[in-house]
Amino acid sequence: MGRRRQSALVHLCRGEPFAQFAAGFGVGTATAWRYVRESTRLLARQAPSREQGLRRACRKGCGYVIGDSAPIACDHVAADLPFYAGKHDQLGMNF
Repeated sequence: MGRRRQSALVHLCRGEPFAQFAAGFGVGTATAWRYVRESTRLLARQAPSREQGLRRACRKGCGYVIGDSAPIACDHVAADLPFYAGKHDQLGMNF
């Protein structure tokens, strides 16, 4: 595993501030940001889609899944105002 990926994984596991993370690996803060950004993009490309993950969980007989808090649109009536997501400008429930 390359130094970039290894350092980014350490940061993602520990959640240290970028300045501390950068100092620990002897790189600048901007470089630390770049390492983490590149590594998370690589991980995201390899991750299954939401639909693939749900199908896999269903095949394995999982009773529940923990999602990524993506809102799912839903029909609404006046009583559903608590489900309004201003950030997404729609009614929905967290997945």
